[in-house]
Amino acid sequence: MRLLRGLAGACLAGVILTACAGAGFEGAPPPEWQDPALQPNQVWTTDDGQGIELAYNTYGVTQSGQPAILFLHGWCENRWFWKPTATALQERTLCVTVDLPGYGDSSDAGAPADPVVWAQRLAEFAMGVHDGPWVVVGHSLGGVVALETARHLQTAERASGVVVVHGLYDPSREFDKEMTQAFAASMQKDFTGQIDAYVNALVPPRSAGALSGWVANQMKATEANVAIAGLEALEGYDLITCLKALKVPVRAINAGMRATNRTANQRLIADFDVFILESIDGPGLDLMLQDPVGFRALLDRALQEFSAPSQE
Repeated sequence: MRLLRGLAGACLAGVILTACAGAGFEGAPPPEWQDPALQPNQVWTTDDGQGIELAYNTYGVTQSGQPAILFLHGWCENRWFWKPTATALQERTLCVTVDLPGYGDSSDAGAPADPVVWAQRLAEFAMGVHDGPWVVVGHSLGGVVALETARHLQTAERASGVVVVHGLYDPSREFDKEMTQAFAASMQKDFTGQIDAYVNALVPPRSAGALSGWVANQMKATEANVAIAGLEALEGYDLITCLKALKVPVRAINAGMRATNRTANQRLIADFDVFILESIDGPGLDLMLQDPVGFRALLDRALQEFSAPSQE
């Protein structure tokens, strides 16, 4: 069985990459945490008897002919990382940001850290929130879950496309278990210190300003056991099977940290393309926050290439 490669490599890149200077623009301000315009206490509960609650926020309303957009955050992050993007798009369509199980305000209730299990719940959640088609946008670890969620929505003829942010660099690359295990061991000894090092490598303060500290603080709010379980879940995940099963378009939005293997992706994905956020000179991490205007331009480009849900 082939294992997850490109997405996990991006998720762990902070362990091995040297910090590079960012682009020639000032770091974007951190997202505001509270917003009175948002509906309070939006919580969806699974109906499988496990009592798992997913915290989410909605922005805008559905528009005729436009799929809704489901935003999934990255490893050790939460739904607020997607707030600026969702706010900017809310006049065009319904946007939904959600915390993955165990992250942010969502419970885990013993739920396994499994992208496939999470995706099943998220697809059920999405179809309960909106009865039309969806585009699923996922960052880093959320990109894995986004692909699986779209796979489930595709079966119900409710998927229009997937956007993976900071991932799918090279699906032919072997998953580095030793690196994952070493990182997990270091987090068990000093979780906050490892998160600070990780963020400083990928979102250095000299290029991201106050955003760097905000990202680190949000990530450190994750429980260490949840963070470690999220990484370990990637070791046995079968990305290749998922990519081959997808009939909807898949777009990647990546930084120039390393070349994206377009050929390897196109061998596996029926309709694939990658857009590079050129303003990020170094590794990058939260591309949608580091250069929100540039990122949204690439996201718009991807959304324009998505059409009606693919038929199985």
